[in-house]
Amino acid sequence: MNSVLRQEALVRLFAGLYYVIRYGKVVSVAMGFLHLAMLVSSHMFRIGFIYYANLQLSYVILIVSVLAFIVFGYLRREILDRLRFMRAKELNLAYDGLYLICKRYNLEV
Repeated sequence: MNSVLRQEALVRLFAGLYYVIRYGKVVSVAMGFLHLAMLVSSHMFRIGFIYYANLQLSYVILIVSVLAFIVFGYLRREILDRLRFMRAKELNLAYDGLYLICKRYNLEV
């Protein structure tokens, strides 16, 4: 019984991580576009109130947003591949437990 609960908790954890990654991709794209727009507008219009340090930080944030998008895509694929097998393992554990209980008490299912 303990292994069934542990496996169910693991499946729920990965399902939650899947949605966090899904929304994280959206946030990273939005953040990248916003900083890209700021960088392009500061170079095109030579806006004076944007300091040099802010431009350097925007370059870093743009690069981090692109890397986060790539990493989130990789993690999403890995979770989907593993989640199918984890769910099947959880069902097999539950069915095996039901079989053992029915066998012990001479019940028919």
